[in-house]
Amino acid sequence: MKECEWISIAAMDINRVIGSGNKLPWNIPKDMIWFKTATKGHILITGRKTFESMKKIYPENEYYILTRNRNYTSDQVNVKVIHKIEEIPDTGSEGKKVWICGGSEIYKATIGKCKYIYITQIKKSFEGNRYFPEFESDFYLEQVFYEDEEISIKKYKRATKGV
Repeated sequence: MKECEWISIAAMDINRVIGSGNKLPWNIPKDMIWFKTATKGHILITGRKTFESMKKIYPENEYYILTRNRNYTSDQVNVKVIHKIEEIPDTGSEGKKVWICGGSEIYKATIGKCKYIYITQIKKSFEGNRYFPEFESDFYLEQVFYEDEEISIKKYKRATKGV
């Protein structure tokens, strides 16, 4: 089986909260700038609710919307509706990366195949009902990109299993 090159990207609070309903429970512009910069020009995988909650769809990105709703469609050229995880590309082409962008069910279903995880750790607690899954036992901290009193942006890499 070919190894996936998937990358999860998420922001979570100190209690792993990533959402409240279908919205982010915070407004942190520097995290949104980081997300846009990191994913620009790449393949973004989201669930239907996460996609619908996005304020803007960028033409340079390819969006794969994973949904159980067989009647869901999109007329946007850069949006493809899929219904199974197996329909997500293993790797991007032409230098594109495959970014897993949520929501919580999508993260949970794909984390076992992700090679990297980028987490914006928000150093506060927020009310919410959507959480990022546990991953720390299978990944190690590779790099801290940014840190201040409000957030830290970290890159984790999947730990290789023994031979």
